[in-house]
This record gives sequence, structure tokens and C-alpha cells, in this order.
Amino acid sequence: PKPPVRRSAAFALGKMGGQAYQAVRPLARRLEKDRDAGVREAAAAAVGDVVVDSRGAIRGLWAEAGPALKEALENDPDPRVRRSAAYALGAFGPQAAPALPALRRALTHSRPMVRQNAAWALGRLGKAAADAVDDLCKRLADDDVLVRRDAAGALGALGRPTARDGVRPLLALFKAESDGVVRRTALDALAHLVGPEHQDAAEPLYKLLDDEDPETARGAAFILAQMGGEPAVRALGVLRRMLDDEDPDMQAVAAASLAKVGPAASEALPD
Repeated sequence: PKPPVRRSAAFALGKMGGQAYQAVRPLARRLEKDRDAGVREAAAAAVGDVVVDSRGAIRGLWAEAGPALKEALENDPDPRVRRSAAYALGAFGPQAAPALPALRRALTHSRPMVRQNAAWALGRLGKAAADAVDDLCKRLADDDVLVRRDAAGALGALGRPTARDGVRPLLALFKAESDGVVRRTALDALAHLVGPEHQDAAEPLYKLLDDEDPETARGAAFILAQMGGEPAVRALGVLRRMLDDEDPDMQAVAAASLAKVGPAASEALPD
């Protein structure tokens, strides 16, 4: 009868991961019926933890919890519950495609934590989230740094060809973005999306080649190399320095990137 006990029980079940799969149905009932928002929030998060840990190996969990999560995301009065419901929906991956409209609407929620988790969840839906790419691009200009970060990450997770229309908005983000984590996340996303057809939009990346953060400079060089042409040539200096890195994986990335530069990379042969 005590909400703190119910809340703690839900939390504990979530920490058991996939081993607690039999608790998904009663957790969904708590999400639907419990009067305490803290219990509902913990129940939704626990379902997400169980599903993430099971990695989709346990069938039937969507039928047990999916409808309750979708309803909570759309109509629960507490934003904490909506946030956790979005997380749990994302944990289901492509199985959560029926929740796509609700997740898209959640991207415009007044609370950043809801928008953030909705963005993350959409990135897990795969091809089913194609219609949400434009919505995610709009969130790249969100006032909240975590929303921008997870919107960028979601576009990268969707990859080509689903999120190919996200390349130019991601590149435009660098014109004003000051947060290092957001910039690195956007660079990682671009690594899954960019191609030679984006050479004309490369300019925002050039200044990153001189960034004081080595990871950012290297990420920019890698993306420019993928574009080829003049952008790849601009990255040559950073790529040559990467060949001298102590990390053999970094050397491998640099060598592969130099191969994409073409004949202009001949000056790197001694390196």
C-alpha cells in the first residue's frame, strides 16, 4: 500500500534486466493504474531496462507493455512519466513503430526531458522513423543542449538512407553550436550519413580542423575525407598528424581517410 515501496520494487525489477521479463506485465499495470506518479515513472523506466537488457530476445513483451507506454507518453499528466515512457518505447526499437506519431508529438513537449528521450527513442526505430527526420532536424536548434545532442545522435543512428536529409541541418549546426559534446555527437552522426554529394556544404567544418579539442578536429577531418574533393584536401594536415598517433586504430582511420583524398594525398606518402 505504500508508494515508496512500490516505486522501489519497480526500480529493483528494472535493475534485474532481462531476468525480470515476467514482471513486464505487472509493471505495465502499475503504469496504467497507479495513482502515484513516482511509481508510474519507475514502472516505465523498469520496462525499458528489462527490454534493453534482453536485446529483443524475449518475444511478446511489446504486446504486454507497448500500448500502456504509448498511452502514458501521450496522456500522463506528469512529464517524468512521459520521459520514461519515451525511453521504454525506444528500448523496443522497430517494434515500437506504432508509437511513431506519439513520439513525434513528444518532440514538441514543453519539458526538455520529454523532448530529449523522444529524440533518442526515434533514433532506435530504424526505417519506421523516416517521417520523423524533419522533426529531429528542427530539434537541432532546440534551446536545451541535451535535446540537441540526442536529436543529432538519433539522426546518426537512423543512418543512410533513412536520415540522409539530416546531413545539411547537421552541418549547419556547427555555425553556432558551442557545446563540445553536441558537436562531437553531430560529427559522429555525419560519419554515418555524409557523402560526396555534400561537398558544397562542407564550409562549417573547416574551422573545426583547428579546434583545441583533438577529437573534434579529427572527427571533422574524417567527415571531410568522406566528402572527397576539395573538402578532403582541406583535411590533409589533420589526417597526416593522425598517422603519427600512438593509437593504431587512429592510424588505421587516418590511412583509410587518406585513401579517399585521392592523388592530392601524395604528400602524405612519407608519413
